[in-house]
Amino acid sequence: MPPRILVVDDERSIADSVAEIIRRAGYEVRTAYTGPGAVSAAGSFDPNLLRTDVLMPGMNGFELALQVKQTYPSCRLVLFSGQAATAALAQRFGREFTSRGYNFPLFPSQSIRPGCWKSCRNRLLKQGDKVSLQLGGDIILEHLHASLA
Repeated sequence: MPPRILVVDDERSIADSVAEIIRRAGYEVRTAYTGPGAVSAAGSFDPNLLRTDVLMPGMNGFELALQVKQTYPSCRLVLFSGQAATAALAQRFGREFTSRGYNFPLFPSQSIRPGCWKSCRNRLLKQGDKVSLQLGGDIILEHLHASLA
């Protein structure tokens, strides 16, 4: 049975696109658009990995990750954000994660092979916007594989 990935993002188009990329790679995927929705989905899905946005209304990604980890200790966590405001939250919640003995699961640069970034950047420079979606998919899958290893 393929690993089960729960994708959470309050921007539906992002959540749905990421989920489709992961699904096409052969993983079982569920999507949620809110923290509480993800908690509910996790209850019936028992995810191996939670891939969540950080800045979401109501329950942020760190709060969600802590709640999921408490209920599903073997679930791996991957938090992503494209917003600078994440830094302050990362400092605050980083201490909470480490005090509970969890690895701090933020940002792809921590687990993607260094060569992947260079390869993706070079492909993007050579081919322009036409490959940006594919490169995004490559980076998502590279990070997913590294997180499950």
